[in-house]
Amino acid sequence: MLLEFRVKNFCSIGDEVALSMLAGQENREEEKLLLFDKYRVLPSCVIYGANGTGKTNLLKAMKFLQQAVLNSFKNSPEAVFSLPHHKALGNESSGFYVQFVAAGVRYAYGVEFKNGEVEHEYLYFFPKKRETKIFERNGNEVIRGSKFKNEFMLVEEALKPNRLFLSCAANLSQNESLNNAYLYFGKKWILDYSSDEMWLEQSLKLLMSRKDMKEKFSRFLRSLDIPIQNFKIDENSYALEELEIPDFMRDFLKQTAQQTEFVNVKVMLDYGKFSVELNEESSGVQKLFRVLCPIIDALENGCLIFFDEFENGLHEFLVSTIIRYFNDYAHIHNAQLILITHDTSLLSSKLFRRDQIWFTEMEPQNRFTDLYSMVELKGIRQNENFRNNYIEGKYGGIPMLGSGILNQEMK
Repeated sequence: MLLEFRVKNFCSIGDEVALSMLAGQENREEEKLLLFDKYRVLPSCVIYGANGTGKTNLLKAMKFLQQAVLNSFKNSPEAVFSLPHHKALGNESSGFYVQFVAAGVRYAYGVEFKNGEVEHEYLYFFPKKRETKIFERNGNEVIRGSKFKNEFMLVEEALKPNRLFLSCAANLSQNESLNNAYLYFGKKWILDYSSDEMWLEQSLKLLMSRKDMKEKFSRFLRSLDIPIQNFKIDENSYALEELEIPDFMRDFLKQTAQQTEFVNVKVMLDYGKFSVELNEESSGVQKLFRVLCPIIDALENGCLIFFDEFENGLHEFLVSTIIRYFNDYAHIHNAQLILITHDTSLLSSKLFRRDQIWFTEMEPQNRFTDLYSMVELKGIRQNENFRNNYIEGKYGGIPMLGSGILNQEMK
């Protein structure tokens, strides 16, 4: 369960920005909130902003942190972290900080990079509500918490300037508290995949590996009034020589491809009176096949799932229905959903509380991304027409058009 994510000096993000999933003082729809200890946590949030204001960079920052945690143990000694950052802050460290709940315990993890190396890193947790240090690191000097004095001996030998201590310790030790933090990034963060094919691949894996997923997925489709009665997934392997491709492509693959077999997956949709292959379907049905199974999986396993422009290819009614469904059931296993979107039809008090609505703007002076919640704006009432007010510029986060070309007369 994500409580807060903060980042500084990354891509268009200069000064530190924070995305908080903690609920505000508003007491509307309390039954849908996630509860942990004294914390009331939001099941979802939505981020708006004009093009080029850095919305996607927040997702990129989370993906960067996730990959650094999961993979830096494998880094060769000479490798460095490639950190895109704002030129104005090129000599300052880039920082990533996150508070989350894993295995029923609150954690705080942070790491700062400078010149492609780890400058500072820490991990604390709060068993029985007491702050307890697991480790803190400055450069290659590691200070272990008092309860962990005899832990991580092999880790310090493997530590390099380009390897995270958390990554090394999870691979070289059996410490349960630290491993729970590591697994949170690996198993609980489902961040927007880089292509439609990757989403579809993940969805098909879930359909083929889980016996119950097919029925749940079909039931979900029927609830959206999509009359698919059944579907069939055929997976066939082909040797390179069997592929129906031009000879020059086959020769190229022989020289460059590492695998000798290629898998072709065919999905047939049964509408009763006729069947159709998935790749011949509408973009909306294809999009549902890509995202619904990961959403169901996230709900059942208490994951955070993050989409960029989720609404692409889907009718606004389907989008709002899926979000409403997620909000209604997220509290069962503490799942969370974050959306980056331009779809103003979702800006409704019937769908989101004020503390679930966020905006990005580009500061004109430094060209830094600014991230803020609707609750930070004064005088915003819950019964306002959020959509109309946003379009009129009341909340910011919209394109600022110059007067030049719009005021030119047609000649």
